[in-house]
Amino acid sequence: MRKVVNPPCRAPELEAQGPGETSRPVAEFISTGYGSFVSSTRLMAIVLPDAAPIRRLVQEARDRGALIDATAGRKTRSVLIMDSDQVILSALAPEKLLSGED
Repeated sequence: MRKVVNPPCRAPELEAQGPGETSRPVAEFISTGYGSFVSSTRLMAIVLPDAAPIRRLVQEARDRGALIDATAGRKTRSVLIMDSDQVILSALAPEKLLSGED
């Protein structure tokens, strides 16, 4: 069994299987709190949820089914915008997300 470490952590790099095959790039993960993680390579922005344009962005993501609520029932303190047009809600402040504190 593999031990889970507090992020930022790196996923193990896969070795090439044969000639012409390349390994996957190392992915770095950011903890969104309470056991949830996102790939930092797919993250575009971390913003505060207070502004009206961000609230509209969250509502539009909810309407189209692209909202991921990772708050575990707590107050939303940051909104993560991914390059896949998904929006993730986190109960951690942006400063804590980047520092790796949980």
